[in-house]
Amino acid sequence: FAGGTLARDLKVLKKIGTERGYETLLINSVLTVNQRQNGVVVRKLERIYGSVKGLSISILGLTYKPGTSTLRRSAALEIIKQLVDRGAKVRTYDPKADLSEVREHVEFEFCDDVYAVAKGSDALVLITEWPEFKDLDYDRLKLAMKKPVFIDTKNLLDNEQMTAKGFSYFGIGRGK
Repeated sequence: FAGGTLARDLKVLKKIGTERGYETLLINSVLTVNQRQNGVVVRKLERIYGSVKGLSISILGLTYKPGTSTLRRSAALEIIKQLVDRGAKVRTYDPKADLSEVREHVEFEFCDDVYAVAKGSDALVLITEWPEFKDLDYDRLKLAMKKPVFIDTKNLLDNEQMTAKGFSYFGIGRGK
């Protein structure tokens, strides 16, 4: 999960439990697993390429959820930080991201066109499940990419359709 509300509530429950002498094993585990999830994208890319250093990675979706413009507590920003820290170059696209918040981030390039973000990319990573991402011209995106590797962190798209279009398609939690 991304955003702040659930995380904040879990941290409050953990604090209450600690103050009253209760172990909060389930809450601790939920917070740990959630934090670890942000590393799944980097781990998948490192399995595919060996390293992300020098790769051009394109991100679809910066906001913490569709229907909002804020980047606060966005999983995309955490994933981008991990990629940049490991030497990847990152470009992003989000249809509704608050551009004043985007400008605060010099660690990635923001593109105002979804097809421009894919140009020369070694991988395209869908992070925010904006409904309009279902209707993109994926043949056009694939042609713009250096390598057609697609990681769908929300399982928004159909595995068989994306594979039939020639993508090496990876969902999260699908066992592949």
